[in-house]
Formats: sequence, structure tokens, C-alpha cells
Amino acid sequence: MGADFFMVRWCMRIVLATVSILILPLTSLQSQQVGSGSQHFPPIQELLGTPAAVALPTGTSDLRDSLRSEPTFKQTVRDLTSRSTSRRRSAVRRLGKKGKVRGIPYLGAVLLRTNTDPKTRADAAMSLGKIGHWKAVALLKESLGDPSVNIRFATALALGRVAANDAVTLLEEQGIRDTHWWVRYAATVALGDTKHPAAVPALGHVLAHEMRWQVRQQAARSLASFKGKYTIGLLTNALADQDPSVRYTAAKSLGEIGGLQSLDALMAGLETERDPLAREAIKSSMKIVVRK
Repeated sequence: MGADFFMVRWCMRIVLATVSILILPLTSLQSQQVGSGSQHFPPIQELLGTPAAVALPTGTSDLRDSLRSEPTFKQTVRDLTSRSTSRRRSAVRRLGKKGKVRGIPYLGAVLLRTNTDPKTRADAAMSLGKIGHWKAVALLKESLGDPSVNIRFATALALGRVAANDAVTLLEEQGIRDTHWWVRYAATVALGDTKHPAAVPALGHVLAHEMRWQVRQQAARSLASFKGKYTIGLLTNALADQDPSVRYTAAKSLGEIGGLQSLDALMAGLETERDPLAREAIKSSMKIVVRK
């Protein structure tokens, strides 16, 4: 159940990270779409799959059945080759526990097996991220170049959880430069998750060069995880972004960071901002900074 909860929490965190855009006027959203039928944000459920429901005891089951201990490591590894997709996915998730390094080679085998169900492979990437060990980086490096968008998306997210400088490098050199904007979006989320100072210039690159407003908006949001003059300078520039959703989020991030430099940037932004929601975000953040 712990692994299923982790997957749900991870998916929800991305969804919640983008919910602020939903309050923007519909006309503003429509004007920012690129091409017909484009989506506002990556379809998380489609890319990662819906976590399997926790099995509950039936009416004829003994109460003790619901309290059975978790399968052993050997049983879990055996389940990786089960004919049942749900059983394989459950095993993959069980292997994804913080610091449980011995599960890495087994998860890597699932992740890199291209004839395996894509959602099971995505689960494997996510579980490698949850383990969080640097030994997972080499495997995730391989899957970051996978032909499947689903796998690259999950891999980018997973790299944000791995405590290794190489993970930041991969996100900067490949993730935010992927051909598909869903993957670039995931990489931008992950850069914020790393909490590593080296992620800041990469997020600045996204703000300056990314064509998709959704990805730039996430870069502004991810920068809230950092402090310092350079970070505030990047967010100050983002207050002049062509898209109001990016300006809105940049203002919110400046409010979270706080400090006199942030306050100066917000005051200057208020003088030129014409979008009503972005203006409200600036005012709200100014109040937060003053109270800190």
C-alpha cells in the first residue's frame, strides 16, 4: 500500500502544481494553445497509469487475511515475471522504497525491457526515483532516451528524486531539451524537486527559451524552491513574460522566497502589470513579503 500511496501522492503533486492556471480566463488559455486539440497540461493518468486499488478482504475472508505481512523480497522478485500485469506492477511498486538499493537492478531490468507494458516500465522508473540512490542514474539515463513519451516522462520525474549531481545534469542536458513538451514539463518539475543549486541556471534557461507557456510557468514555480539574488533575478524577468499565467506564478514564487529584493521586483511589476489576476498575485505576494 505504501508504494501505491507514493504514486498517488506524486501524481497529485503535479496536478496540484498546475491547478492555479485553472482560474485564468478561458480566453487567455485558448490564446496560448499551440495547434488544434493541444492540451493545457500533460495527461498524468494516461502517462503513468492509475495505481492499482488496494485489495480489500471479501465478506467471506477471515480478518487475518487483511493483515497478512507484505511479500518477501524473493516473492516480489518472482512476481516481476508473473503473467498478471497488475501483479507485476504491484511488485514493481513494492520494490520502490527509500534506500532499498538491492531492488535497483531488478527495476532496471523491467524499465529497459522494451517489450514490457509501458505503464509497468513507467512504474519501474518511478520506483527507482523513490529509492533515490545514485546507482539508479545510469539506468534512468538510458530510459531518458526511450522512444516512448510515457517512459521519458516518468524517467524525468524520477531523476528529481535521486540524490546525485548527475541527475541534475541529465535533466539539464536532455530533459528540458526533449522533443516533447510533456517531458520538458516533467523535467522542469524534477529540477525543482532536486533542491540542488545547479538546477537554477537550467530553470532560467527554460524561462528564457521554452516556447510552451506551461513549461515556463512550471519553471517559475520550481524556482520557489530556491533562494538567492540570481533566483530572484530570474523570477523578476519572468514578471515580464508574454503569458499572464507565467507572470502570475513568478509573482507567487517571489512571495514565497521573500526579502527586500523580491519586494522591489513585485513593486516594479505592479506598475506595468495589466492582467487582473496577475496583479492580484503581485499584491498578495507583496503582503506576504511584508509580513515575513
